[in-house]
Formats: sequence, structure tokens, C-alpha cells
Amino acid sequence: MDEKKIKALEDKFNTNFHDYYWFKCTIEELRMFTLLNQPEREVDNGYVIIHGDYIEILKESVFFERNMGSRKLYFKNITSINRNKRGLFHLSDAVMINTKSSERAIELVYVKEEDFNMLVEAFDK
Repeated sequence: MDEKKIKALEDKFNTNFHDYYWFKCTIEELRMFTLLNQPEREVDNGYVIIHGDYIEILKESVFFERNMGSRKLYFKNITSINRNKRGLFHLSDAVMINTKSSERAIELVYVKEEDFNMLVEAFDK
């Protein structure tokens, strides 16, 4: 990605992309909707930045590409990071992040092999 686009991302999310490993993906969060006791799926585009002891998930709206907020997941609160092949011919790679809090599961979709490996390496440290 060129410097101009990276600078635009840094301005949009008010964070530094240059000093950390990061990648773009689709973020799906599944949580229980309390009123109807039904699962609710939230899908956004986003970026994942790998820091020393946590990952930062920056969400961007699918249609308007606006900043939809961020979330920090500390490695000490993550129980597992698993790879999941999705789709009819398993062409869509996804990463499932399970946390100690069972209320929400996070799935990162369209994650390249090298990005998955960097995420697992940081988690294992």
C-alpha cells in the first residue's frame, strides 16, 4: 500500500500503522442479542494491528468506509486463535479468535497465510 493511503488510514483511525505489523480483512462478530436470546452477526471491513501484548481491531463501515471504532484484544484474554477454511471450495480463509469472555466470538475473514502466521506467532509469545 502506498504512503498516501497509509497516511489516510492513520488520520482516519488516529493510530500509527508504520511501526507495527498490520493487515486488512473483514471482521465478523457474533454475539447474543439479549432481548430475543438470538445470535446477532455484525460484519465490517477492518484492519488488524499486532502490538506487543495485544491486537487492535479497527472497524470501517462496509459502504461508507467511515471509522466505526476500535477494539483491543489482549493476548492474555485470548484462549485460542484457529484457522478455518470457509466457502464451497474452501477458498475463503478465516481466523477464529476465542476469548475468555464467552459472550462474543470474533472471526477475521480473508486473512492471508502470512498474516495468520504473524498473528499466531505474536499470540504464542
